[in-house]
Amino acid sequence: MSRPGRPAVAVIGGGASGALAATALLERSGADVIVVEPRPRLGRGVAYSTPDPQHRLNVPAGSMSAYPDDPDHLLRWLSGRGGDEGTPLSFPRRSTYGVYLAETLRDAGERRPGRLTHLRDSAAALRPSGGGWDVVLQSGASFHADAAVLAVGPAPSRPATAWQQSLHGDPRYIEDPWADDAITRLPDGPILCIGTGLTAVDVTLSATEWSRCASVVAVSRHGLRPLAHRVDGAPPWAPRLAGSRPASALGLLRTVRAEVALAHTRGLDWRDVINGLRPSVPGLWSALPEAERERFAHRLGRFWDVHRHRLAPEVARRIGGLERAARLRFEAARVTGVTDVGGGLLVDLRYPDGSTRGELVAAVVNCAGRSADIDDQPLLAGLHAAGLCRRGSAGLGLACDTTGRVLDASMRPGSLFALGPLRRGDLWESTAIPEIRRQAFDLATAAGAAIPSPARMAG
Repeated sequence: MSRPGRPAVAVIGGGASGALAATALLERSGADVIVVEPRPRLGRGVAYSTPDPQHRLNVPAGSMSAYPDDPDHLLRWLSGRGGDEGTPLSFPRRSTYGVYLAETLRDAGERRPGRLTHLRDSAAALRPSGGGWDVVLQSGASFHADAAVLAVGPAPSRPATAWQQSLHGDPRYIEDPWADDAITRLPDGPILCIGTGLTAVDVTLSATEWSRCASVVAVSRHGLRPLAHRVDGAPPWAPRLAGSRPASALGLLRTVRAEVALAHTRGLDWRDVINGLRPSVPGLWSALPEAERERFAHRLGRFWDVHRHRLAPEVARRIGGLERAARLRFEAARVTGVTDVGGGLLVDLRYPDGSTRGELVAAVVNCAGRSADIDDQPLLAGLHAAGLCRRGSAGLGLACDTTGRVLDASMRPGSLFALGPLRRGDLWESTAIPEIRRQAFDLATAAGAAIPSPARMAG
């Protein structure tokens, strides 16, 4: 814990966002850092705890350094381990990246002995106290911090439909595919994934490799599935926006399409355009009126995501092989009901043309993603109810200022910070390491300036 006379910052959550925030705080502030995380190992979180070697990063290693000003840090670390993952265009295992984040944080702590503490607990509440925060833990203990950082990821989705509620507790329905034993609990036979995104891809890879799952069908409203990275590492396209900022979701879509068409005439493709647009996304997002942000999030966001968050080439090849072998198919359909037929579950599917069909499966896996609603997280819901935070734009995450300070109900920033997915409402692009590491170091600089220094405390 914090030493007397020295300021402390509490980091709530020890996954990737929390590890990056703690590393940055150790590097850029003079405060002790107390990470509240129930898992025994820091840096993993949901994304990087997977033991499956088939689960790869969806951003090449050359862009995944923990340090925004040292882009080769990860590459040097990978080279020291040997193997074939240490090239700029490689896509390392996600479990390997979790080790990297943990060791990077450990090294930062060892260079500053006594300043890093890991509390294996969960935060139940944050209460303002003396310009800082009293952190109340699930165990009943509490401690005081001069500032706090919210580094929590999205919560598991709540059962939203009658059929999901009816299957709650049924071992044939996997509500959380990231639970430790989710894949090992799958029964023999075909499975149906609700969702066609990255989670469905991960579940498919694990289920077809490690269980006796013969086949997978993945369904979603549009049937959109993740696309693949290029393997040649072409440079990003420099978008010719000419300072224009479309004021509608439709105008933004037309702008992107025009950029893709122009790039195509130069021998490039849409991937290069998406890569080139990435730094401009926060500005484009902020230029949209609130109603248009909501329209983009609810109607076009999924189309952006499948182009923006792409599969490693080796993962795409594996998925393509499963499709060609008739062991996997993606479909545009929605589930209208599920019936227990004794030997399995009969899933009623309705297609966009109005037709219906039943799919007999051994299990159903919820791959529809995690919830961005702060009401689904008791800690955030408590802060919101007390007026200590407000919802972000389009209902996504929390409203923050440009340094990541959380705005209260009166739009005032204080000593509470947020990063990662919680800032998606302000920035839209806020779930990938390149954005989060920059946020972490900017946040650490702001926190270091905001909290009392030892000299000021002594005086």
